Formats: sequence, structure tokens, C-alpha cells
Amino acid sequence: MSPVDVKGKKKVGIPNSFTCLYQSVKVIERFLKNAGVEVVKTPRTTPDILKAGTTLCSADFCIPVRVQVGHVYTLAVEHPDLDFIIIPNLCREHHGVNNCSKYRDISGIAIRSIAGTVGYVASQASEQERAKLAKLLGEEEVALAVKNASVLPKVLQPEIWSIQRDELFNVCYSLYCDIHGLPKHITRIEPFVPGAFKPKFAPHYLHCRRAFDKAYEVIVEKQPNMMNILLKDETKPRLAIVGRNYLHEDTLVTADLKPFFKEKGCEVITAHDVPFALLEEGFKKVVGFYETHRLYQAFVDLVADKVDGAIVIGSFGCHPDAFENEYFLDYVRAKGLPAWLFKYDEQSGSAGFKTRYETILGFLEQRRDYRLAKKRAAQTGEPLTMAEPVIPVEAAAHKVIEQKSVGGFVPLDSITVSQPPVQRSNVVVTKESIHKALYKTG
Repeated sequence: MSPVDVKGKKKVGIPNSFTCLYQSVKVIERFLKNAGVEVVKTPRTTPDILKAGTTLCSADFCIPVRVQVGHVYTLAVEHPDLDFIIIPNLCREHHGVNNCSKYRDISGIAIRSIAGTVGYVASQASEQERAKLAKLLGEEEVALAVKNASVLPKVLQPEIWSIQRDELFNVCYSLYCDIHGLPKHITRIEPFVPGAFKPKFAPHYLHCRRAFDKAYEVIVEKQPNMMNILLKDETKPRLAIVGRNYLHEDTLVTADLKPFFKEKGCEVITAHDVPFALLEEGFKKVVGFYETHRLYQAFVDLVADKVDGAIVIGSFGCHPDAFENEYFLDYVRAKGLPAWLFKYDEQSGSAGFKTRYETILGFLEQRRDYRLAKKRAAQTGEPLTMAEPVIPVEAAAHKVIEQKSVGGFVPLDSITVSQPPVQRSNVVVTKESIHKALYKTG
């Protein structure tokens, strides 16, 4: 037996959003490609994807979760030939911490939002099992549920508990076996076959190990330290963004936040530009429950003396952000840096935020000029004549977060980004009619 004995090349979809932007999931994606699986991804979030997510998913969830649902739905509708959609549940990447409950059940949220639990279970069940379900709920109800769920292929839901090599490999190996439907009595034995006999008696395991090692080396072990590259030119204003990567990498949701500052000549750095090895010492010192709390605090400690300011970002409806955002705003300022807070929800454009970004840009440029002047003074021994730029007292009063104006001006650091949500129809009855409305089918 050899790896080529698997029947046909499988095609899977992975959303390009939310936890699928994390390093561990990028390893899974690269592994699958190395192992010969065709991987399809969605583009960056588009207005149509956002519309699908906000229509199908409950408004009680934060916008990144709703965006993920939109990506999953788009994969299912635009690629009906997919064998599987992979939605990893990211419990954590590092030991001793936890992630938000939505990270740990994002696959379940997507299934319930798009297909419904009963419909999805029935659509994946055997005829005999479906008949048992029909006796409990009624044949018409089950038939309708299956019809509504027909848009969604089988969803694979691997759980990630660590980005450590061996633990993540086990996830990848199990996923490969599930994709190809390999018999468990074979795949469970293969890992224990002695090395010399693996080529003959454990071909799938050996194939997966080689594919995984290449993926892990590229994504994790050889991750470049972008901090040294991004901070190389000291003449550019330097901005740290403190927040989740699926926010600052989603230009639609965050109103072109990151591209705006980069296009204006700033260097923008995030915690995800820095290898974890450089953050690990600080990460371990932080006392915190959430992985993001410890990671971003370690990041702030690392770059506080290297940047000119920071923007803390979050989203409405995210319970970790409810306290982490304000905490990091205070923490960054305690380091002597100016900082601003943006919280995002649904919006359809970025024009309304350009003036806010422009104001912050101007302040970053002043801080850059002061940083350079201070360095020249230290090198030449001449007195520093430039005063350190500071945020006005009223703009520093970030405790005013109810959007109360100060002399007609909303404090920059208390800016929240919220516009009227996408309008939902009051006549939608079934998920089938939602699918038709979104993609104008039927």
C-alpha cells in the first residue's frame, strides 16, 4: 500500500477569516496542499460575504463570527463540488491559557446558522438513521430540514489545543485520514509501526509526516521576524496595532485601518508580525485567562520603546474585548505612548473614518519627529529643544466612552465604529429562501 492508493484527489474549502488566519490553521492548510489535497479558500471579506454572514447569523454574535459564517456560506454556494469544508475549533495555541468560547465552537455556530442542527445531522445520516429521526419529528419536517441544509457539505471540525509540533501533527494526520476515509484499524496502527517498516506498513503516516514537516518548517520555524524589517527605517512614523489578526487583516470590517496608515508612509506592526519565541518570555510572565491577553501584553512590552503610538482594536459583542480593550488602552498609555481605541461592527464603507485616521496620523508624525530629535540630541550632546507631543487633556479622558462630546468633539480614544446594520427582511421563513435571496437562485 502507498499514499497514491487513496481514491481520487479530494477538494476541501477553508474560510479566509476569523480563526483560520491563525498560524496553526495556516500549518494545516499548507500540510493539506503538501499532502496532495486541493484547498479552496474564500477571498478577503467582500460586501456580499458580509451580507451573507449578517443575514444568516444571529446579531448576538460579534462581527468576526458573523463574517466567518459568511465565508463558510460563500464556500458552500460558490464551490458545490467541495468534498468537505474545514472549520477548526481553535481552543488555544499555547499551553496554560484559553480562547473565547466562540473560537471553540465556531464550526457549530456555522452549521447551526447555515443548515440548522437537525437538517445538517439528517443530511449526513444514513437512510436508516434518517428514518429513525423522521419517526421522532415527522417525515415532512425532516425532509424540509434536509432540503434547507443541502447547501452545506460535510464539515470537518478539528480541535486545536497546541501549536507544538507533535500535537499539531496529530491533528493534521487525523484530518488527512478523515478526508480520505481511511479505515481506522489501519490509521491507528500506523503511528506505532517501527521506523524501518513504515515505508511498507505505514505509508499514510509517513506521507503525512513528510508533508507536515515541510509545512511546519515554513510557517512556524522559519517565520521571519518582521519587527526588524518594519522598524528598520526610523524616519517613518511607527504604529502598533493591538488586537486580533482577523480584525486588522479584514480591510472591510476595519474600514481600511491598516492599509490607510501603510499608504500614508507609516510602518504598521502587530503581534502577529513577531515570532512567538520573542514574545514567549513576556507571555509567561503575564497573569491572564485569555491567550490574547497574555500575547498582546507581551507584544506591548516588546515594542513600547520602538513605536510612536498604538491603536487598540476590538469588536462589539466580543466578551474578551469588553475588558481587554480598555485594559490595553490604559496599559499602553502607562508605557508613555499615545493610544486610541476603535471598536468595530457592521459598516459598508471607510470614508467616514478617514478624518479620524488622518488626525491620528498627524499625531504619529509629531511623535516620530520628537523621537528623531531626541536621538540626535543624545548623539550630539546638544539640548533637546522640541517639546514632547502629548494628547490634550480632554482627548485623554478615555473614560468618557458613552460617545459624549467634548466641546462638540468626540474624544479620539473613545471612538467606536458603528453604523446601521445590514437590513434584514421581515418575510424570510426558511433557510432555503435566505439562500435564494442572497444568491438569487431558483
